[in-house]
Amino acid sequence: MVGGKLNGLPPVKSLEGDGRSTGPPPKHGFFSLANGNFDLFGEPAIPPRGNGRPPLVWSSVISRKISLLFACGHSEADVAAAIGHCTKTLRRVFSKEWRDRKIARLKLKGEQLHRLNSAAAEGNVTAEKALAAMVQAERMQATSGRIAARADKAPKGPAPGKKEAAKAAADQVAVAGGKFAPPAPPPSLLN
Repeated sequence: MVGGKLNGLPPVKSLEGDGRSTGPPPKHGFFSLANGNFDLFGEPAIPPRGNGRPPLVWSSVISRKISLLFACGHSEADVAAAIGHCTKTLRRVFSKEWRDRKIARLKLKGEQLHRLNSAAAEGNVTAEKALAAMVQAERMQATSGRIAARADKAPKGPAPGKKEAAKAAADQVAVAGGKFAPPAPPPSLLN
């Protein structure tokens, strides 16, 4: 050590205190940032306290996150795990988002169409093209749904009677080669 320096390098300063201490790292460990107590994902790093988890409090940021996850089609258990709580807590604290989870995708689509329509009304050509593409895609999806529903409802015709069913079953045995199928012809002598 030469003049307070080790191998010509200045001493290591800690993130907390007056800058002279080279003591242990902060209590919150790796996930504590110097400018505020936030972890790598931007969530507050809560100092350790007694047993149990701190109560979940409603916030608009978490509410938007939950609504977007439901709109993307994630399950209730996955959304609850994403915010770090159980489904009962999610249902209790975010009851409106829980109630609207089935229509969250439609609400998001409506909001997107509204924003595109507003931008297109202001003269944004790109928004007009995107709006036309979204409307066309929605029409195609609705049309394909109606066609699929119509195909399911198509009448199948009258059911075959006993004699027709017995004849069809006998034909199947002859084709499939079962125990009672006619024997195969002898091999021909001439090829």
